Amino acid sequence: MWLSYLKVAFRSLIKQRLYAFINIAGLAIGVTTCILILMYVRYEKSYDTANPQASQIQRLGLAGKLGDNAFRMTNSTAPAGQAMLEEYPEVINYVRIGILVSPFCGMRIRCFQKNNGGKLILLFLKFLISR
Repeated sequence: MWLSYLKVAFRSLIKQRLYAFINIAGLAIGVTTCILILMYVRYEKSYDTANPQASQIQRLGLAGKLGDNAFRMTNSTAPAGQAMLEEYPEVINYVRIGILVSPFCGMRIRCFQKNNGGKLILLFLKFLISR
């Protein structure tokens, strides 16, 4: 019985080639699109899940209005982390990620900048490991 079904389907594909091609191509494009969308959603949902307590990590941003222009920024002011740590009991710890550059001036009024990237990496690792 299954053999007769396959024969009928094959004869139909041979008889109406253009119609069969359009149907098969549409099905293939639809399934491919669905798989790609599912892969994208899975990737986006897996962001920052390497830490065992990733659900407790939050990112602080800044939103406001300056004149008629509204803005949203992905960074915040320097004392925001310490202020939240002191005022909100839910906040356990904070880390500030950015380029730490501090100017140093020598005896001959020659100024240079010292990059403290090593200090930043240690703070960040301490934050991740302490959880």
